[in-house]
Amino acid sequence: MAIPLPSPTWILVADASQARIFELHSLAGPLAAVPDFTMTAEDTHGFSRDLKSDRPGRAFASSDNRRAAVEPRHDPHQLAKDRFAEAIAERLNHACGEKRFVQLVVIAPPRLLGALRQDFNAAVRDTVAVEINKDLVKADRADILDHVKTALSPSH
Repeated sequence: MAIPLPSPTWILVADASQARIFELHSLAGPLAAVPDFTMTAEDTHGFSRDLKSDRPGRAFASSDNRRAAVEPRHDPHQLAKDRFAEAIAERLNHACGEKRFVQLVVIAPPRLLGALRQDFNAAVRDTVAVEINKDLVKADRADILDHVKTALSPSH
């Protein structure tokens, strides 16, 4: 017998470079892709090779004419990851406002989970049923569904 879920339940599967969302109506499956919610980091910040210049900037030393490299104050790759998390959260915040889902399962590595937690609005945070601390972006749908079943099962 299929165990019904609050419907629709959305499953976010993400890492620092891509995100997919699936819809699920019962623990028996199937996972159906939500087509307008497939994102890549390139959508938000371009390609990794374009994040910074080839060499650090140069500055003159104050005591003589020698020049030294100037290191950036922020890691451009980490800033790009943070912007990607913000973009994911923004889309989910908007979809939640439109009542496109009533329950959310978030599957992501720990650092991204933390960033998403901060960027979700209160309405989305209230819909989160469970967080799964794993990188399953490259997993097939059956594997993702197995993790969701385990996490949402009444005995868990």
